[in-house]
Amino acid sequence: MEPTTPPLRIALAQVDTCVGDVAGNAATVLEWTRKAADAGARLVAFPEMTLTGYPIEDLALRASFRRAAYRAGDDLARTLADEGLGDVTVVVGTVGARPIKERPMAALGSPSRPTNRAIALRGGRVVASYDKHHLPNYGVFDEFRVFTPGDSTCVLDVDGRRLGLVICEDIWQDGGPVAALAGEDVDALLVVNASPFEEGKGHQRTELAARRASEVGAPLLYVNQVGGQDDLVFDGGSFVVAPGSDAPLARAPQFVPDLLVWDLPARGETFARGTVAPPLEADEEVYRACVAGLAGYVRKNGFRSVVLGLSGGIDSALTAAIAADAIGGENVVGVSMPSAYSSEHSKDDAADLAERLGADYRVQPIAPMVDAFQGELHLDGVAEENLQARVRGVLLMAISNREGHLVIAPGNKSELATGYATIYDAGSIGGYAPIKDVDKSQVWRLARWRNNHALDAGEIPRSPSRPSPSHRPRSCAPASSTRTLCPLRRARRGPRRIHRARGGAGRAAGPGLRPRGRGQGRHPRRPRRVEAAPVPARHQGHRPRVRPRPASADHVPLARAPGRKPVMTQPAAPTPQAGNAPTRKRVRVQHLAEAKAQGRKLTMLTAYDSVVARIFDTAGVDMLLVGDSIGDNMLAHPNTIPVTVDEMIPPARAVARTAKHAMVVVDLPFGSYEDSPQHAFATAVRIMKETGAHAVKLEGGRRVAAHVKLLTDSGIPVIGHLGFTPQSENILGGHRVQGRGDEAADVLCDDALALAESGASAVVLEMVPAPVAARVTEILAIPTIGIGAGPDVDGQVLVWTDMAGMGDWSPRFAKRFAEIGAALTAAAESYVDEVTSGAFPGPSTRSRADLSRPRRRTRRAAWRPGRPTSRCAARRARARARPPRAWRTGPSGASRTTACPPPPRPSWC
Repeated sequence: MEPTTPPLRIALAQVDTCVGDVAGNAATVLEWTRKAADAGARLVAFPEMTLTGYPIEDLALRASFRRAAYRAGDDLARTLADEGLGDVTVVVGTVGARPIKERPMAALGSPSRPTNRAIALRGGRVVASYDKHHLPNYGVFDEFRVFTPGDSTCVLDVDGRRLGLVICEDIWQDGGPVAALAGEDVDALLVVNASPFEEGKGHQRTELAARRASEVGAPLLYVNQVGGQDDLVFDGGSFVVAPGSDAPLARAPQFVPDLLVWDLPARGETFARGTVAPPLEADEEVYRACVAGLAGYVRKNGFRSVVLGLSGGIDSALTAAIAADAIGGENVVGVSMPSAYSSEHSKDDAADLAERLGADYRVQPIAPMVDAFQGELHLDGVAEENLQARVRGVLLMAISNREGHLVIAPGNKSELATGYATIYDAGSIGGYAPIKDVDKSQVWRLARWRNNHALDAGEIPRSPSRPSPSHRPRSCAPASSTRTLCPLRRARRGPRRIHRARGGAGRAAGPGLRPRGRGQGRHPRRPRRVEAAPVPARHQGHRPRVRPRPASADHVPLARAPGRKPVMTQPAAPTPQAGNAPTRKRVRVQHLAEAKAQGRKLTMLTAYDSVVARIFDTAGVDMLLVGDSIGDNMLAHPNTIPVTVDEMIPPARAVARTAKHAMVVVDLPFGSYEDSPQHAFATAVRIMKETGAHAVKLEGGRRVAAHVKLLTDSGIPVIGHLGFTPQSENILGGHRVQGRGDEAADVLCDDALALAESGASAVVLEMVPAPVAARVTEILAIPTIGIGAGPDVDGQVLVWTDMAGMGDWSPRFAKRFAEIGAALTAAAESYVDEVTSGAFPGPSTRSRADLSRPRRRTRRAAWRPGRPTSRCAARRARARARPPRAWRTGPSGASRTTACPPPPRPSWC
């Protein structure tokens, strides 16, 4: 029996380097190599161009700098050996050069161009080197202008294992060194990187790495740089992926230096899972990128503090918070520069912000300086308007020159892109702009995330001006008494609250403004709009016509006394309903997690048409699923597999248009998403755009985690489906319970965790043993919705035809809440009997036209003299034929009978 090969422990050191600081970077490599050796690593890999820093740009063209980098590499190898680390293989990036005779003619440029090189150090010397093949020349990259590409591959031999070595862009281009290494029988592929942060790029890296791992048939180890360098930010996030799966076996956190340790097993053995850091939320990721960029710029350029203008607005507040998180609040100087137009509350907000951050807060009025300029220049128009903004910029630069602070600009991307900024003012002046790549809407999102993060950490005390929910004023308490207030009184309160919030005593409240005071909680319901009563037709005249509002469940008209005009309507008392609020709102994905946290069960039913969707939506169902079960329920398919996207869209569109409260979820049918995340994205986008659905559902666990990640990162909510998956019934052997046995249960739990980590909003568990479903429900933070999975889940879903008893057979886990099928059959049979016997339609079902007297059809007679020719003439003729009327005449009131004189006949008669 051959001895078992021990696993090879590999360490990925994502470190922060500084361009040009060769000695400091070498010290960093030594420090982290010592940490890796203490962790038992036999190989430690560092990011791209670690010794020189990245990007070095034109420094690489200086021969003296290249010689210093060469000496640093040799000295580092000897130092590692002297420190007892000579048996550890260290892969580190640096700058190299190729002899002139080996430089290919296709490499444009002068013969002195260097290479982007990675070297392997072991035993006190350089044992291998590799030059980067693909040199990017797009976006922020300018390597093709500086470097010469390599043309050979590199395979490292470490303790009997073969590891292929490439650099960053080499895996982003098809072919090249990765394709060549596919035939080298490597045990792993090592990729050293300096890949800048880009919003939403994380899943692209892991997906690409999984494809390259599949090409070479070995796991891929990806180490990335971390920290800010000039105008770039590197997010780290080093990871390990196995062939055929982009779910990381191990992953380092983002935006912090870290040592990721992973064991490479012997061939044929299962890949072990290491430490997997959770991914950051989208807003947190951007915020931490801004913090890392500012921190790196300040430290690497020799500054110790920053200064900025505090206006009390959102941009300067967010920038100051980023600066405090980057270098500490005590190193932030905030200057308030009020003018004659500055309000008191903006100055108070700026002072409060500085106090909470622990910043050095100063107040420097600018009115005297503005007056001095005006006294000399007599400016008007735009020049006068921009004057005070530029005075603020002059003040900040003066403080910076006197005290050595770095001026940072709080301008955002929207202002810079639209020109809504003044050149040389306090918003655009400075050496660094932390939020220059953040648009205005994202500024608000980042501010909300930072506030929520501070509240979770207990950093922000409750403001005395914002009472707790239990001590709200009566007008703001979320009690039923608020709803019973007279609408007119509530409407009258609105303007007063708006006046206090906006500080304008004489400002009138517009019709679209909400009656909400500053520092007060939101009303549970908006004040109802009071509508005037409909005006009778005979009284309309010049009064405005008002269409009467129909009565609804929460708005009924008051009774009207006989002979009185209609009165205004009033809201009815809310009728309590089981599980529903008096006013239902649209169910969103965030409500699913809230329901799980509150212990409230979720309900889901399938729906394939507008009639059923309207019934279920009115009944209070939380989610309507337009499932591919339409195939065997409505389209006469044998199962769900033949269903296509084109067959799913029309019913999904009908359900989405009909449902007013329920969340509409649409299945991705078989063959529309399995091959790649991009295919799933294209199908989901088409369904969301053409149907108006709110989420999509797809089947599978870890194998579709990348699909879910791409969809959720793109703003498409996803619900997973585990257990028995109908689209895989041919592989599963028919309708069988899944998750039986400890191993199958562990796989199911692992799949559920993979979906949750990828951003799924909920998971459907179908035909899963109840104990396993309860276990999955317990370990997930997102809700589970069961169908044949027992009672210990967060919700239930049924096919509506099974629930309503439409067929002769239903699954054992489905309860027939009604026998609609039998009732419809009986109704159809009665219809056939009555039609064939002549009993239908009977007298009670005939229309008014059938029951009324037949209308006599006459031919209009020709006109003859003496015949009335109009309606008014006919009335006069009937009046002449009436008997005489009695008239009262004379003072005594005695009556006498006289004949009414006939009216004069018009000439046209």
